[in-house]
Amino acid sequence: RVADGPLADPRIRQAVNLAIDRQEIVDVVLAGIGGKVGASLFPEVLPWNNADLAPVPYQPEKARALLKRAGAVDRDGDGMLELDGQPLVLNIWTYKGRPALKPTIELVQSQLARVGLDSRLRITKSGSPINAAMRNGEVHLNLQMWNAAPQGDPAYISGHVFKTGTEMNLMGYSNPRLDALVEKGKTTFDPQARKKIYDEVQAILYEDCPVMVLFHKSSVAAAKSSVSRYRLHPAEVYALDHRITKR
Repeated sequence: RVADGPLADPRIRQAVNLAIDRQEIVDVVLAGIGGKVGASLFPEVLPWNNADLAPVPYQPEKARALLKRAGAVDRDGDGMLELDGQPLVLNIWTYKGRPALKPTIELVQSQLARVGLDSRLRITKSGSPINAAMRNGEVHLNLQMWNAAPQGDPAYISGHVFKTGTEMNLMGYSNPRLDALVEKGKTTFDPQARKKIYDEVQAILYEDCPVMVLFHKSSVAAAKSSVSRYRLHPAEVYALDHRITKR
């Protein structure tokens, strides 16, 4: 959440972003085959992907410097930082149902501790309790897996999640430039012009980091050699139809 709490300071958000080793997550949690490190809000499989954005590098020393500039210091010598005289503790929540989420949140906790950021983890049965807790400012970081373009169009997530004041903007993020681009994107019909609009939207989110893209998960499927014409859909795991045949 960026509207209040410690992550309202962009220096602390950037520090968190730089303290996360995304490649370690992909290698350990996804076994190196279940996905790849992400940068753009949209994965490469979608035409809206901003290919100019590079994955945020793992830079713990720069993260420590940003935290120091934000006033976070270890005054009691326990290895964890304090801010304004109070322990700097991030509440990080996720939910059951996605096997990669629990090990990812645990690994992120370990990575943040390396730069002096303490955290408290909670795993709920579903995402709904997290939404309510975020609105109340109880959750600082919410680890989710998103289908970033459920209708294949970039307007959905940018308009519903990141535009100022929308119901799903649980982090309280607001950027007038992004709001204007989202509205412009809705009424722009030329594909190339729309691509430029949503490239800029992604660049703004990349810079402001109200959301931190960790990885784009791949769908991995095993099939017998007798199964033919099976092709994984880029956005849906269970897209089976009559064209799947068995020899």
